[in-house]
Amino acid sequence: MLRKHLINHDLIDSTIVFDGLVFEEANVDTSIIHLNSFHKTNSFYWGKIQPNNLESIKFFPRDCEEIANENRYEIFEYLGETWKGIKAKIKLKSIPLSELRKISLGMKLKGNSNYIVSEKTESHPDNILFGKDLGYYEKPKRNNYFSWTDSLKIGGTQRHEVYLSNPKILIQAIRNLSLERRIVATIDEETSYFIGTVNGLTKLNSSTDFIIDEYFLLAIINSKLINFFFKSQFTTISLTASFLGVIPVKITDEKTQKDIGDNVRILMSSKNDEARKALIDEIDNSVFELYDLTEKEVQYIKKANA
Repeated sequence: MLRKHLINHDLIDSTIVFDGLVFEEANVDTSIIHLNSFHKTNSFYWGKIQPNNLESIKFFPRDCEEIANENRYEIFEYLGETWKGIKAKIKLKSIPLSELRKISLGMKLKGNSNYIVSEKTESHPDNILFGKDLGYYEKPKRNNYFSWTDSLKIGGTQRHEVYLSNPKILIQAIRNLSLERRIVATIDEETSYFIGTVNGLTKLNSSTDFIIDEYFLLAIINSKLINFFFKSQFTTISLTASFLGVIPVKITDEKTQKDIGDNVRILMSSKNDEARKALIDEIDNSVFELYDLTEKEVQYIKKANA
């Protein structure tokens, strides 16, 4: 891995990240990395700048050892010491999502229009979901149908048991970088198939399952805290299994899981906007408490998500 080589050999002198698209067809941030083989300080300077405002850049020192502790030697945005402390706290005694659930990207068909229709028929009996059919704490919209047995699948998850599993958490797999909310997830309680713009979470084949309540897990994934955690880590439009898999899940007792999960159940059945907002705030506050955030840290996350 190139990043690992550059960090371990202390070859980076400075890095500039452009905030916004530099190239029209790009969907990830563009960076400039200045290398120096004589640079031996075990640190480098990092800065972020708007493409049309190059003169106002401000650099921050970054520690190579800190970067080496990240899963993939990724150089995430510097957000100050407050966030550094929060990030360490939410990772403490947490389990990566990938160790709790199998994360599967939906199927790719050989031409959606060849197999998918808008009405359920005898020849198209099976519901199939797109990313746009998923809402934030909303029941999936069921507007498309196909035939699992008669369709030609050329990619994505083709294991039938993934789709048959329920309840399962579904997450939009593509989100525009301009959107404030990076993660939009819901729960599917029916046997629904899904296309490659959706990730599905299913239980692992292990004897130990720390998560009793799927709705509790949804509360964590959809929370303001985890939304900001994810946004600070990953700056691509794709929410891949490897990215989602690093989400730190704090395990708690069965009663707490059920209490938070029950609020999510009520929320997903509510049609009242004011009631939904109050429930979302209550759920978010329960997640803050779960991760032992102080009031100052809570206000930091709320301001960052505003």
